[in-house]
Amino acid sequence: MRKHIIGFTLFTFIVVSAAIIYAIIYPFKEVHEKNVTACRFNRSEEPRPPVLVQASRLKYELKNFFVDLEKGTGTAELKLEWMPDMETPPAGLRFDLGVATAEKPLHGIQLGSCYLDEPFAYGRTVTKTCEFKLWGATLDPKVKNYYGYAEVADRDDGGSTKLVQIEKNRMIGAVPALVKHPKKK
Repeated sequence: MRKHIIGFTLFTFIVVSAAIIYAIIYPFKEVHEKNVTACRFNRSEEPRPPVLVQASRLKYELKNFFVDLEKGTGTAELKLEWMPDMETPPAGLRFDLGVATAEKPLHGIQLGSCYLDEPFAYGRTVTKTCEFKLWGATLDPKVKNYYGYAEVADRDDGGSTKLVQIEKNRMIGAVPALVKHPKKK
């Protein structure tokens, strides 16, 4: 028991000494100010030009996917990360949302889309919930498992939209979708 107490005391002494030495070399105020200024974005009153989304700069992960066919709505939870530290993130992102089945992973059924306005206003990594209206696609109540997927779309100055990140196999990055169907009990 005595060895354990001596070992714990020695470990605590080493950790506290390292923290004190670090605080002496790098004062807390400077480190804190550097971290805060690195995360700030330029917030001017004039409108920003749209930043085109490039696949190498945006990472996203679909967390949850829910479709309510009775109400004609859906929700998707997305974790977004803007990669380069020095690049200005886009003012908004559009996601096209749909479902696929394991039997036909290359065939997706687009259900709707949602637009996130200023998704990176408070940080480079965020989790957002998208609510969208269904476009009228019908889902077969006999299919037991649907998987939700998301694709990033970008809008240019002319107003036309193009998909930026797309997988031919819709099952890559897809999550099980909870589908509330009026004909299913």
